[in-house]
Amino acid sequence: MNTGQNTLTTGKAQYSVSNGNVIAGKEVLIVEDDPATSETLFFLMGLYGYLPTVVPTRDEALAQLLPGRFKIILMDYFMPGLTAPKFLSDVNRLCPNPAIILMSASVDVKQTARELGLQYYIRKPFEMSDLLFRLESIAGTGPLVTLP
Repeated sequence: MNTGQNTLTTGKAQYSVSNGNVIAGKEVLIVEDDPATSETLFFLMGLYGYLPTVVPTRDEALAQLLPGRFKIILMDYFMPGLTAPKFLSDVNRLCPNPAIILMSASVDVKQTARELGLQYYIRKPFEMSDLLFRLESIAGTGPLVTLP
């Protein structure tokens, strides 16, 4: 285990989450452009023992990637800027084999995930318990969840 503290800065305020006992594999990169969703995910994931890093663009996400830094990336699909396929290509080049969970309000999120070659997805709006179930399965602290 390691110790960690991460910070989320929005246009209005700066928040931090500090976890004295972060379990390896629970460092999560959240790529989300909606401030309310970002703040909610940041706080709730911190409460459940994850060490979240939140960025509002895919370009900023790429700047955060170092091999082995994040086991899990939680990515919104509909975002301005860098396309999802280009982002995923760059992620695989910079940081091979992270688990990526696609978030989308689209009714076709399952199909979109498959087209992008992603195993994990979650449809917005979602219950935090559903997201935690997926995160725990990926982090190795819960049952494995895959697409049917």
